[in-house]
Amino acid sequence: MLLPEDDRAGTPRESDAPSPEPESPALVLSGTGSFDLLEQEIGGMVWEADSRLRYEHALSECAQALLAAPDESAVRGALEALLSATDATFAFLERNVMDLELGMCSITVERVAVEGAPTNSAGDYWLRVPWAQMPTARSHLERGESFSFNIRDLAGSERDLYLGDPVPVVSELDIPIFIQGQWVGLVGFADREDERDWPEADVRLLEVAAALFGAYWNREDSERLLLSNLEERDRRVRYERALAQCSAALLKSREDTALDVALASLMEATEASSVFVERNVHDPELGACSSLIKETSKSGQEVDAEIWGLVPWSSMPLSFDRLSKGEPHAFLIGDLHGREAETYAGSSGKSELDIPIFVDGEWAGLVGFTDRVNERIWGEDEIEFLSTASEIIAAFWERQTSYERLETLIQSKDEFVASVSHELRTPLTAVVGLANELREGFDRFSAEEVMEFIGLIAGQGNEVANIVEDLLVVARADIGTISVRSQEVDLQVHAREAASLMISDQPISIIGDAPMAWADPTRVRQILRNLLTNAGRYGGNEVRIELGVIGDQARLEVCDNGSGVGDQEHERIFEAYHRAHDRRGQPASVGLGLTVSRQLAQLMAGDLSYFRKDGWSVFSLALPVAPGAESSRIRPSWPRTSPGTTGPGARRTWYQPAADLPEIPPPDRLTPG
Repeated sequence: MLLPEDDRAGTPRESDAPSPEPESPALVLSGTGSFDLLEQEIGGMVWEADSRLRYEHALSECAQALLAAPDESAVRGALEALLSATDATFAFLERNVMDLELGMCSITVERVAVEGAPTNSAGDYWLRVPWAQMPTARSHLERGESFSFNIRDLAGSERDLYLGDPVPVVSELDIPIFIQGQWVGLVGFADREDERDWPEADVRLLEVAAALFGAYWNREDSERLLLSNLEERDRRVRYERALAQCSAALLKSREDTALDVALASLMEATEASSVFVERNVHDPELGACSSLIKETSKSGQEVDAEIWGLVPWSSMPLSFDRLSKGEPHAFLIGDLHGREAETYAGSSGKSELDIPIFVDGEWAGLVGFTDRVNERIWGEDEIEFLSTASEIIAAFWERQTSYERLETLIQSKDEFVASVSHELRTPLTAVVGLANELREGFDRFSAEEVMEFIGLIAGQGNEVANIVEDLLVVARADIGTISVRSQEVDLQVHAREAASLMISDQPISIIGDAPMAWADPTRVRQILRNLLTNAGRYGGNEVRIELGVIGDQARLEVCDNGSGVGDQEHERIFEAYHRAHDRRGQPASVGLGLTVSRQLAQLMAGDLSYFRKDGWSVFSLALPVAPGAESSRIRPSWPRTSPGTTGPGARRTWYQPAADLPEIPPPDRLTPG
């Protein structure tokens, strides 16, 4: 029945009923399939949220490990945290290093694996791998790109490298690590079970981890650099303090104990076992040697003084070559070979650093460090430190030498004044005495006696003149104003004249002949006078003059059968004021005769040398042969050799023996030889 209109207005109609609220798709689905799809979507959402939480938790633990534990355990803890967030088999961290032989390499810093996965052999295999064997990986990583791959997709050396792994992986993901724009290494995951495409979440996880590891390494490098700088500064302070103490000890004292103080200060500043100083000496039997002067060792460590007391440089050729050139010599004793290894066989050291010491441009010795504990490589700072110490020791030795020279000079000056006074007083006393006798009693003496007095006065006056002439030559030579006027000189004539003027009871014979020499006749007479005077004072009971020639040199030699001088005195006798003999009861000489004679000979392009031969002392004067002069036809009566003039120790055969050699008798009152 129809409702009235009025009633219809108050009664709800079906068409007027409100539409139901739209339902969600899940709710509108019906049946078993609808509930399965709902469960999958909810499960996916839960898995995604769980993965995100695991990644965030892994990164949090990774960051905490790297920030809280600055040691080796930090890296392992960080990798374990990352590995726990994935289903990979391995997580690893590698850093780039430069190898002298292999070039740039990747070394494994740390590698962790899930429980049950073998890692030892794999870790050894990947300990150091050249990037030249992994060109594709390097190309990606250097550009800052991640590199993921399955092993079967690799080729060439990369495929061979991975297949050679004792515990091979199947798939890998590598993320580069950069520090201040420089590629320094990588962090990665590896799976040894399945080939896989690494999800974006794993890539993002490792990218954040790579940034954390880069910051960790950067902090480590900065701390290491800071620590190194602090150590360097501390070492510099110690070195400077040691050098100051060393310098103060050596500059304030001339005693040998100053060197002990200096070495102790050097020892305190280093980590070496001992510090030592050696000086070069000449041994008659061993030749050039190194002699241990001082050595200071750390408490409780033995000293090798017995071994290094005196060692010939011929047994240390490598050290000699380096040090004599002024170069430092650092070496490991175990690396030595040949004679050097034999020399160091008894040493307790393992490594050594030697620095040469030069005094007045001459190599005088060395200062060195020895390490008896470690085979160490000596750093540049240690070489620089010891080089400075060597210069201080050189200055100390030079100052000692200067003091000794000064003392010798003062002593020589005193002896010189005394000698000159005595040498001048003796003839002047005779001159003055004889002159007074003639003045006061001229009428009492016969003409013959007067002439004899005048002759004695003239002879003594000549003696004074000769002494003064020697003094003038030395003075002029010192200031470079002495000169010679060379011309042809007959050495035989001058030899006869010089022999005739000698006041001596010793027989003097003149043997042989020589070509005309090119020299200053006045200077030749002065040399002959000095040589004959020296032979008369210090020689034996027989004196002879021998003449001859060798090459382009005319030779005149004054020989005597006296005891001569020792080998060490052969050159010293030519030093000013030096006397090798000190005989009681014999008038002292000024000590300039031989010095003057050599200087004059060298000014005339010749030389004067001394040597011993068959019991004879020989002073050999060499002068240039005059242009166009003929060689001598007469030779000395006894064969011998004499030092050459072209170098120390050079020897040559001088004359051949001649059976028919005539002797030239000396003139006047001299006895023939």
